[in-house]
Amino acid sequence: FNVHADGVIKQTMFELGLIRNLYGGDRTSIDLLLGGRYFRMDTDLRVGPIDQTTVADWVDPMVGARIRYRLTDRWQASLRGDLAGFGVGSDLSTNLIGFVRYQ
Repeated sequence: FNVHADGVIKQTMFELGLIRNLYGGDRTSIDLLLGGRYFRMDTDLRVGPIDQTTVADWVDPMVGARIRYRLTDRWQASLRGDLAGFGVGSDLSTNLIGFVRYQ
């Protein structure tokens, strides 16, 4: 016999925080990040005649740091990382992202 299964998961995230400069040198600067992240997960699952929709949302506190490095007068590189959750909304989530910028 044949059973049709289909599902959709949608995730929405908003982040709000403050950035405080800890060190600002000629080429390098280090910033502290504090804030929170809002998550919403919408799940729709269909298996045969069963249709199940679930919505969950939560807020995670977040702490992190950003390092910016001026490569030249026009080029800048930065690396940002954070930890969030700590058992408040979720157990633990991490984020690490690098940027290269030309101005």
